[in-house]
Amino acid sequence: MSVPLGIGARSMATRLAFGGRFFAGSAVDTYQAAWAERDPAKRAALLARCWNANAIFRDAMGYAEGRDDLTDYIGAAQSFAPNIAFERLGPLLHAHGHINYRWRMVAPDGSVMMTGNNVGELSPDGLFLSMTGFWDPPTPASA
Repeated sequence: MSVPLGIGARSMATRLAFGGRFFAGSAVDTYQAAWAERDPAKRAALLARCWNANAIFRDAMGYAEGRDDLTDYIGAAQSFAPNIAFERLGPLLHAHGHINYRWRMVAPDGSVMMTGNNVGELSPDGLFLSMTGFWDPPTPASA
């Protein structure tokens, strides 16, 4: 049996629990700030505000399970690309606790190193349960 879009009790509970785009945007902004933070203790504090203790991160380069692993993973990524800014691009797409947004990595000289998108899942309490980063294929000019 199908339920008309947005009519089911579960759908209403999801909308109320997630608080719409503002709630998702706050989690994404905190997550992005964690990727920019160079100090491990401050980065861990940021992740505590947006990342479930057992959440999973994955991208083409690796996998991290939990806040501590992700704190270390971000630090390792920063060591390979020091002083790179990780910027969100365009609108944040949000549907029933899942998000999708575009990003870019920018070098200190302003050149764009890489682009891609992230797809994540939020828990009802606003913490990420998972995030998967997808990198765009290199363009011929940057290949």
